[in-house]
Amino acid sequence: MKRLLALGFISACIAPSLTLAQVKDEYDRFRQARTLMFASEEKVSLNTPRVAAHINFSGDEPISATLALLYASLSNRAGSSWTYLSCHTVHWLVDGNPLKLGHTKHDGRVSRGGVTEIIMQDATIEQLRQLGNATTVEYRICNDEYRLAAGDVDGLRRLVAAIDEDAAEEPVLKLPAPQIDD
Repeated sequence: MKRLLALGFISACIAPSLTLAQVKDEYDRFRQARTLMFASEEKVSLNTPRVAAHINFSGDEPISATLALLYASLSNRAGSSWTYLSCHTVHWLVDGNPLKLGHTKHDGRVSRGGVTEIIMQDATIEQLRQLGNATTVEYRICNDEYRLAAGDVDGLRRLVAAIDEDAAEEPVLKLPAPQIDD
């Protein structure tokens, strides 16, 4: 299951069908599971992580959220060039304030000429909301520091907004107005 999740993030991060800050909403009728997903559309460059996030639902209720950082690097002559295989801790700063997310997990693939690594980190909906509402989001993987592009922050905001829109569309039980007899 974790491998499928990792492969899903790889395809989400390179999917040409997603545009900047677009949220993809998928329903798997066989598993009866819904997933909301955002993947960065920032220009792909080596040695700079791309961000993706997804939220899994059970029925209409969100049950889990994961943030993923996709990192690609070229192989050196000695072989593969894993960057975060042995160290994949991630620390976040949201508008200059630390935000502690959940456990991280590393996965990756060696391909001809390079390595693709994925660092997945558990998050809550509220943590994704904090990231999406921020002006600046910085993060550090081990000792390497990065900053989310404005479009990625907006994508996280739109991802959480999709949940909020779903909640706003829920029918409200309307009771009939009480009758007053004269």
